[in-house]
Amino acid sequence: MLLRASEEQRQRFAFAKLDVNRSGALERSDLVASMRRQLSIARTLSPLLVQLQLRRHTLTAAEQRQLGETAVAAAHETIDAMHSQVEPTVDELLASMQTGADGAVTLDAWREACERNPDLATSLDGGLLLEQTAAAAAAHDAGNPIP
Repeated sequence: MLLRASEEQRQRFAFAKLDVNRSGALERSDLVASMRRQLSIARTLSPLLVQLQLRRHTLTAAEQRQLGETAVAAAHETIDAMHSQVEPTVDELLASMQTGADGAVTLDAWREACERNPDLATSLDGGLLLEQTAAAAAAHDAGNPIP
């Protein structure tokens, strides 16, 4: 698990996972694919997350079903709307990073960008985000929240 990894290890891990075509650089298509993957994961998991939250409240089965359907529909609508923002968001992100002549981000430029924005690696890598979220949830459920 990456919870005990150094910041450099996390950055390298995220870079390697985001480099879909294994070119050694993050290209626009890599970042777009990552963001779309995260939205797909969020859409898939939203019914489960809603259900888990509803279980924490005293509701009748009918209330849980109705509230759950409404919450999932709202989550899906929001996630679907976010799909149209993926490419402009990636373009904005790339404009804020040092890129090569081909527009790709090298590992060194990625690490510099992560130093300026510590949440960058986690926010772009859905697998890393899910791993950290699952670990935090497990720790919280065990009575040991991660600060």
